[in-house]
Amino acid sequence: MQERLAKAHGTQCGFCTPGFVMSMYALLRNDPTPSWKTLIRNFQGNLCRCTGYRPIMDGFKTFTEDFQTCMRGQCPGGSGCCKGDCGASIPASSNHTPVAPSALSDADLSPFDPTQEPTFPAELQIKCETLNGSRKFTGRRLTWFRPANLAEAMKLKAEHPHAVFVSGFTKIALDMKTQTTPPTHLIAIGHVQDLASIEWTDAGVTVGASMTFNDFENLCRTAILKHSEHPSESKMRMFHALLETLQRYGSQQIRNVARLGGAIAFASSTSDIAPVLHVIGCSVTVFSTDGHRRILPIDESFYLETGKSILEHNELILSLHIPFSKKDQYMHTYKQARRRDCDIAAVTCGFKVEFDEGVIKNIILCYGGVAPSMVIAKETSKHLIGRRWDEDMLSVACECLNQELVVTWVDNQVGAMLEYKQRLITGLFFMFYMRVLNEVQTPVVQAPIQSARSAGKIERGLPKGSQVYEVVDSNQPADDPIGRPLVHMSALEHATGEALYCDDIPPLRGELFAGLVTSTRAHARVVSIDTQTALATSGVVCFVDHRDIPGKKYVGPVTDNEAVFAVDEVESHGHIIGCVVAESRETAREAAATVTVEYEDLPAIFTIEEAIANNSFYGESKIKTHGDVAAGFKAADAVLEGTLRMGGQQHFYLEPQSCICVPGEKQEMNVYISTQSNTNVQNWIAATLAIPANRIVCHQKRVGGAFGGKEVQCSYAAIPAAVAAYKTGKPVRLIHTREEDLSITGARLPMLANYKVGCNADGKIVALQCKIYLDAGRALSLSDFELWAVFLATDGCFRLPNLHIEGICCKTNLPSNTAFRGFGQPQGQMLINWILSAIAEKLELPYLQVIQSNLRRQGDVSTFNSLIESDGLHICIEECRQMSHYEHQLAAVNEFNKKNRFRKQGISLQPCIFGFPICFKSLNQAGALVHVYTDGSVLLAFGGCEIGQGLFTKMIQVASRALQVSVDKIHVSETSSDKVPNSTSTGGSMTSDHCGGAVLNACQILRERIDPFKERDPSGTWEDWVKAAYLDRVSLSTTGFFRPDGLEGYDFETHTGNPYNYHTFGAACSQVEIDCVTGDHVVLRTDIVMDVGKSLNPMIDIGQIEGAFVQGCGLLTLEELRYTADGFLSTRHAGNYKIPGIVDVPEEFNVALLRNSENPCAIYSSKGIGEPPLLLASTVFFAIKNAVRAAREQDGLSGSFQFDSPATVEKILLACPSTLLPSTAGNGAT
Repeated sequence: MQERLAKAHGTQCGFCTPGFVMSMYALLRNDPTPSWKTLIRNFQGNLCRCTGYRPIMDGFKTFTEDFQTCMRGQCPGGSGCCKGDCGASIPASSNHTPVAPSALSDADLSPFDPTQEPTFPAELQIKCETLNGSRKFTGRRLTWFRPANLAEAMKLKAEHPHAVFVSGFTKIALDMKTQTTPPTHLIAIGHVQDLASIEWTDAGVTVGASMTFNDFENLCRTAILKHSEHPSESKMRMFHALLETLQRYGSQQIRNVARLGGAIAFASSTSDIAPVLHVIGCSVTVFSTDGHRRILPIDESFYLETGKSILEHNELILSLHIPFSKKDQYMHTYKQARRRDCDIAAVTCGFKVEFDEGVIKNIILCYGGVAPSMVIAKETSKHLIGRRWDEDMLSVACECLNQELVVTWVDNQVGAMLEYKQRLITGLFFMFYMRVLNEVQTPVVQAPIQSARSAGKIERGLPKGSQVYEVVDSNQPADDPIGRPLVHMSALEHATGEALYCDDIPPLRGELFAGLVTSTRAHARVVSIDTQTALATSGVVCFVDHRDIPGKKYVGPVTDNEAVFAVDEVESHGHIIGCVVAESRETAREAAATVTVEYEDLPAIFTIEEAIANNSFYGESKIKTHGDVAAGFKAADAVLEGTLRMGGQQHFYLEPQSCICVPGEKQEMNVYISTQSNTNVQNWIAATLAIPANRIVCHQKRVGGAFGGKEVQCSYAAIPAAVAAYKTGKPVRLIHTREEDLSITGARLPMLANYKVGCNADGKIVALQCKIYLDAGRALSLSDFELWAVFLATDGCFRLPNLHIEGICCKTNLPSNTAFRGFGQPQGQMLINWILSAIAEKLELPYLQVIQSNLRRQGDVSTFNSLIESDGLHICIEECRQMSHYEHQLAAVNEFNKKNRFRKQGISLQPCIFGFPICFKSLNQAGALVHVYTDGSVLLAFGGCEIGQGLFTKMIQVASRALQVSVDKIHVSETSSDKVPNSTSTGGSMTSDHCGGAVLNACQILRERIDPFKERDPSGTWEDWVKAAYLDRVSLSTTGFFRPDGLEGYDFETHTGNPYNYHTFGAACSQVEIDCVTGDHVVLRTDIVMDVGKSLNPMIDIGQIEGAFVQGCGLLTLEELRYTADGFLSTRHAGNYKIPGIVDVPEEFNVALLRNSENPCAIYSSKGIGEPPLLLASTVFFAIKNAVRAAREQDGLSGSFQFDSPATVEKILLACPSTLLPSTAGNGAT
């Protein structure tokens, strides 16, 4: 498994990789030849922020039966076998060679023998006799009981009335992290055999409450299969309804341990399981500590409110009874959430109808998520009984439902989605109505098959795709690695779990741990801090806050304007007030929770609109004017005005902010940190502690994801740990929890933009005026520079002859927002694309035609003096158009929309441009240090950090060519500030350019020193020449340095200079399908063409393209920051902040690198690639917008409409016409 994942290029930062490996291991233990669908479902609970999932699935699909069929030559694709990617569209070109990492031959793969099970570690094995008896585990604050049987469990409950029963422990474990008074006694009952029975009777089946959801699902499948062709098949319909629910229940990992009894007792308002159990007519048997049993139906009386049922504190659910269904009963369940898989429901529901000669005899409509507890629409049911299953009934049902169930309740986990939930109440019933139409085959009820299908849930197909790049010249030496798809040098370590991250460093002697105390107010004066209880806790050493800082209390990347430790005043929730230092991590966190802070609240600002109203800004507006805007508007054939809002995005790197500070002698300190900038951390710690920078050495081996979030925000771990280590004189470790990380560190800057644009009749822009607001949060950080980046991106791809653009950063009482992959360019590109879309709508022109009318050409100079050095934009668009079969797909989309009323498709093709390097001259430099040892091995060091982008691998490739030695002789150990000082932050997609130039420079110097010995002994080896040089006292170590030639930089005050040396170009086409009833969407296909010059490593670059694109899809369609009314971030963990999962990527995903591209401005003619592809995710957003427009036009709603980013399920549904249901449900359109 690990080898196949590595060879498929399925790792980048590697932090998530062991989790995927273990999920695959568990799957193969249970199913040695899984199907594609089983494989995909298996990874519902695994997240990756780097890869975009495609290479992970390519590695693991080699275990599937589908792939093995292909390998045996039985692929339905015949001679064009794609080894599991049957049907993928691979562009044909003599200049490309299609390469699919999934197409691994038998020679590439170690054979998989499912009979050869790896030895399970002895230290993890538990003897059977250990499991049979009762056990008790006592900790400092928790006692865990493991009773041997039910009688003992009930006895323990009687002795400890406040103890909590746990079975799967999937929910209570999460709650205990946030509860102020978590339970002190737990009674584990998941193993108790009395709760594991299965009993079949003529009335139904009774299952024990400790049955896992996975076992329950298998039971349902077995029962259905057994009765599939039996006359009693209809009595098994309840199992079909249960399976519909179980398919959407949690993840495979959760289903493996979560138990039925716990899920029922938990009483969640958004329970996936409760509605279906009610409509089926299930009941539970409960048992109390006094020996009484009672049977309780699962109905509205069972659930009182969120988290509370009618169960008494001394009662336990023993079993669940599931009655068989009747012949004329039809039942189905539905769940709609923000993300397709593994998400909390916005609305969940179960419906059952029973007919008597085509007339409704009984009907049950049950909903979750619309009130504090499950609700049943009884009044609506009364109105429907006696009616036929037709459109009149549907109309009455929708009207009654809207009157009976009015959503006013807000779920803190899901957020305020009142109107959306209200639409879903009738929309989900409509889907049930259409499905029953399709199932009921009587003369009275006829099923319009196509209508029913078009109103059903969108089913995602199996993934496929292609990766295409230009092969190296046949004359290139075999041992020259440049341009070859070398596997990431740490891939195997990632896959085996041997790769070390910051918190993997073993504890040091005397090491202490820091637990953060953060603000619970958005803006307040700190009146007092009471640490008495914390300091009295055993194991606590001290409390640290701003008063312990000997040097600067304010730091920053440009100006020192942010207090990491709040000084007298907190300016956002999560603002660090101090930290408790203790002998263990748990003690530090628990003691920190006891620190009480007295506040005096101050006025707070939470939105851009509030900042505008209160004139809350950082400095003055920034302005760029070009041409004569007033004259341009006068000459325009059409003038449009509008607004675009774009939300923020959490970085959600999987390794949280982490730091270990180890003090030494003479004020020395070694800092081990997860960061993008050792130099920033070094300087900030030195300034904070008032010691010279040469005493601080920052080390970093690899980072488990960063995306810009560890360039500045790493100070929130570094400075508290450093001050604590300075105060105590001992090593201090500070690792943020996920909740702390998301609450403290800020996000991508949200944007509000107002625009006015003038254009000609052909869509060409003649004048553009914009006012841009960015939400910087409580500290300016890098936001000023990001604002300029928005300006540059707005002006990037398109000719803007007359431009006035103005912008300002807003000061709000939210955490300081910061750099994120793309750094302002996604916002700028979205703005200009939105404007072009508005022009196309207004003039009724094809969007692609408007794009091409305004596109820059080779030789054009932007309003910021940036020369377009090639026609790469046009070439990428044309190749993408051909690769995606754009015209054919556009016609297919239009035809689909004519035939389907309740689903619509959209398609969009757009270019992107990204300038290099960073336009600030001083940042464009890099250093390297190269050692050659007498055995011929080479050690590289440089200032760039390995954050998953494959930097170390690429630098080894660069050194290999430059030194003409094989890659296995070259090693990179770490990035550290004592090896290469004054390094530029790793970001801006320029680190390979700069570090590559520095490594090349150093290697060329070394080669010049070694070459004379090669000339003397031409038949010798590299080792011979190195040894000879050493014996001749020639230095085999040197530094290298690089700065780009000809780069002037850009002065944003005088607007002079040249911001870029070259550009990376790209184009993408995306096709989507939306569900107009639920707001759900699927990306059917994406084709990307990127100009990366001569790629140093094409598969690493393709991995960056796919990962950036999927991350961009998260930004524009899924990820949403939600705050409470007082500014508290509610989306602060994986449970309610959803990044794209494995089923959120395009069904068909094709990536091609542009052929015959040169770039004389970067190392070996390559180009930067980490960020540009993220901009292309806007194709998905605009494809969704086009699909929504098709739905609106169908109902006569023409013209422009507001549709802000992100395009969540909520926004999609609310943008679709509300008249779709019920009055238009049967007007003949399907």
